[in-house]
Amino acid sequence: MVKRYLEFIKESTKYEYGCVMVDYNFENWSDLLESISQEDIYKVDGKNYGLQPRPHLTLLYGLHKEVNDEQIQKCFYEMTEDDFKVQIDGVSLFENPEFDVVKLDVVKTSNLEEINKRLSELPNSNQFPEYKPHITLAYIKKGSGQKYIDSSYKYQIKNISKIVYSRPDNSEYNIQL
Repeated sequence: MVKRYLEFIKESTKYEYGCVMVDYNFENWSDLLESISQEDIYKVDGKNYGLQPRPHLTLLYGLHKEVNDEQIQKCFYEMTEDDFKVQIDGVSLFENPEFDVVKLDVVKTSNLEEINKRLSELPNSNQFPEYKPHITLAYIKKGSGQKYIDSSYKYQIKNISKIVYSRPDNSEYNIQL
């Protein structure tokens, strides 16, 4: 499992795959990022780690190059912005040998499961069979994450900025609902 995650991170920085995500407007995003100590931030030159400047919920990562915008758009048939309003239920971690990932836990809804299922029917290399919706705050040094865990943190996200298909070439397509 850990090896697969490290391979996933390595591949994700190359933009070989596409990703569909919901960008959110957080009123307190900068406050959340400022709560992460600068000494704890995991940095590697030329890699996409550190603080997450773009608050987003990944719906599916790993879409292949042959997947086109029209196929993505069809997955959102009969969905509205209301389907993507989410509840945050705590701050937790993903841990691996190199670093910890501080994340906001998103309450899994039937709408999120449905769109993940629809997108998963397209050609993809997603290696995580269980969808665990979350919003990444930061990649931090291994062992530094425990102090950021806060099961009492709650937040309702109602302001969707946009839903985006980030193509494998790193260009973007905005999805219309």
